Amino acid sequence: MLHHSAPVIAMRGFTLAELIAVFLLTSILAAGVTHLFSEAIKSINISEQRVVATQLAQQRAEQVMAERRDERYATFALSPDDVILGTTTYNRTITSTPLTGGACPSGMSCKQVEVAVAVSGTTEAAVTLLLVDY
Repeated sequence: MLHHSAPVIAMRGFTLAELIAVFLLTSILAAGVTHLFSEAIKSINISEQRVVATQLAQQRAEQVMAERRDERYATFALSPDDVILGTTTYNRTITSTPLTGGACPSGMSCKQVEVAVAVSGTTEAAVTLLLVDY
C-alpha cells in the first residue's frame, strides 16, 4: 500500500515588492482624496466670499436709499470704501449715471446707481438701483 503525503505549504508573509506596491497604491488614493477635499474647501471659500459680497452690496444699496430719502434725491455718498472681514478685504464702489429715455418716466429726473463689491480686483457682487426724483 502506497501512502501519498500532501505537499507541505510554507506560510510566508508579503514580499518587499508587494508591500511597496500597496503603499504606493494607498499613497496615490490618499493624494486623490486630499486633492478633492482641498478643491471642496476652495469652492466653499469662494461661495462664502460671494455671499458676503452680496450682503455688503445690499447693505450699501440700502444706505444709498436712506441717504436719498434724507437728502430728497439731491446727493448721496459716492466714495468707495473697504470692509475687512477676517483676512479678506471687500472693496465697495458706487457709480451714478443720469438716465433719460425709456427707462425714466417722462418729465422726471432719473439716476442709475450701481453698488459693486470686489475682492482682489474681481467683482463678486453688484446691485443696481434706479432712482427717480418725483
